[in-house]
Amino acid sequence: MKPNNRPVAFAYYHDDNLYGFMVDTHCKIGILPKIYYLNDCQFNTIMRNVQHHLDVIHNYIEHDNCVKVNRFKKLHVSKHQKMMMEWGKFEVRVIPCPNYDKDWKYPVLKMHKWLNKMSKPIKVIKFEI
Repeated sequence: MKPNNRPVAFAYYHDDNLYGFMVDTHCKIGILPKIYYLNDCQFNTIMRNVQHHLDVIHNYIEHDNCVKVNRFKKLHVSKHQKMMMEWGKFEVRVIPCPNYDKDWKYPVLKMHKWLNKMSKPIKVIKFEI
C-alpha cells in the first residue's frame, strides 16, 4: 500500500452488514468513525490491534471463558470482543471518508451525508474466530 495519507474509516462488517466503525486505535466499535490517514504504518498498527483482540478471544475460549493474564489475574473479554465472538467471521473494510474541517473539527454533517452513500472500500480484510 502506497502512503497517500488519504482520509479513511475502518468499518466492521458481518454477513455484508455494517455493524459500526473503529472509533479509536484500540479497535472499539462505534457509530461515527475516527478519521485515519491511510499509510502502511497506520494500516499495520490497526491490523495488529484487531489481531490482538482475536488472540484475546482465542485465549478466552481456551481457558474456560476467562483470559489468563498471569497465574494470579484473570480478565473477561470486552463487549467489542464479545461481538466479534458472536460474529465468528467478519470483515474490516477500509473506506474513503471526509476529512476533518479546516480547523480540525470533526465533520459531523459531512459524515452523516457520507454514511448514506459510502464509497467502495479500498481494501477488505477478512477475519475468523
